Amino acid sequence: MTGLLVKCGLSLGTRYPLMNVPARDNAKGHFENLGALAINDTILRYAGGNWAQPPSPSAIEQVGSRFAPHFEKFSTTFDGDLFKDPRTCLTMSLWERHCPNLDAVVLCVRNPIGVAGSLKRRNRLPVEIGVKLWYEYNLRVIEGAKGLPVFVVDYDNLGRDLEFELSSLLSELGVDLDAGAMRERVAGFYSAELNHDISRKLHLDLLPEDARRLYEIILSQSYARRFEQKTAVA
Repeated sequence: MTGLLVKCGLSLGTRYPLMNVPARDNAKGHFENLGALAINDTILRYAGGNWAQPPSPSAIEQVGSRFAPHFEKFSTTFDGDLFKDPRTCLTMSLWERHCPNLDAVVLCVRNPIGVAGSLKRRNRLPVEIGVKLWYEYNLRVIEGAKGLPVFVVDYDNLGRDLEFELSSLLSELGVDLDAGAMRERVAGFYSAELNHDISRKLHLDLLPEDARRLYEIILSQSYARRFEQKTAVA
């Protein structure tokens, strides 16, 4: 999704290097901002965890204030339109509080079983751990971004209706790009075969109730595009 937005004219900036080398698990590149990644990784480590073993929200909050200058520096030096680092889901409340230039969050929702399958192939994590991580990341980004608009994109719908998903998001982000120009810019970039678990119905009956319910709530708002924070997610 980040790559598609870049194709449509949004900038990832020039001040911070990117993790963007095509890899076995991500043939199109990661597009992750290494400056944001470093901040997030350090916070998670100081809070007693890492991306695969998320510290509790309270532990993150306890160490978060000491990193306020790092968020402020990033905010004043970042010269792009958007940045990506999945760990931001876990530290979202700190970014919302300490990064004044942060205007919105794009939440790419994906089938929890698909995410768990990817983590099993890439990191050899058991499926139940992958589902738990999906739940923690998605719940925490929603709860942490209460002061920001959250725009939902159905990742698994890109292969079926990429034009709808992308044009709707661009409109929400204030990007003025007509449909013809958008199609021309992104032609050939998205490859449906890279989403190995595209069926949103895949084994959803096997999910824990909290993960299934959260997925259904987020997905139900993907057509409205803007997530309503008043929706119960617990």
